[in-house]
Amino acid sequence: NPKSKHLSRVFGERGAMPQLKIGLLAIQGAFIEHRNLLESAVEQLQQEQRQKKQNSKDCYSVEAIEVRRGDQLTEDLDALIIPGGESTTVAKFMQQNGLLDAYKVWFSGKCTLNAMGKIQGLAVTTDRNFYGRQRESFECQIELKPVEDISDCNEYFPGVFIRAPKILSIDKPESVRVLATVNSYPVAVAQDRILACSFHPELTEDPRLHLVLLKMVLRSRGEL
Repeated sequence: NPKSKHLSRVFGERGAMPQLKIGLLAIQGAFIEHRNLLESAVEQLQQEQRQKKQNSKDCYSVEAIEVRRGDQLTEDLDALIIPGGESTTVAKFMQQNGLLDAYKVWFSGKCTLNAMGKIQGLAVTTDRNFYGRQRESFECQIELKPVEDISDCNEYFPGVFIRAPKILSIDKPESVRVLATVNSYPVAVAQDRILACSFHPELTEDPRLHLVLLKMVLRSRGEL
């Protein structure tokens, strides 16, 4: 019974502080793959911090929590990852399980990694399924922009596009940062504490965008 499950997994260094608590909306989509990339991202975060502070003992751990009910969107969650999926099905499930109203309350001041769609507070205009249906899915190289949260922009990001939406316009250029592009069109953006992608970063082995999310959380807590 999916309503009874509340699974979590902690990774990072034992006894590490501070601990980050990341929710995974576990309705459909590759939420397990998101969790695995979070594990890789926290390892990379620790390596970066040690390189900056040669004798630093700072270390981090992440608790990834599967979220299926509104009461699981607790105040102590630092961020929520919403995997890509069929938007109508996801919205119906969230409505039935009290997640829609809970998310609206929880969202204020929190960090979110979201599959591109109707995202509360994100100042962009999108076109659903612009890149085609399931059978027209494709992979291509994504160019990462040189922003401070991305550790290495010299290598392309492997992009997996499945029923992908397109960002038609950025409605508040002063507020929205473009993190990645394909043929000069934005495919990953960040605004305040929202990180949104029109592709599936979790279907790769590249943790760089999940590392961006962890840095957003630490910065929101005044710890980076």
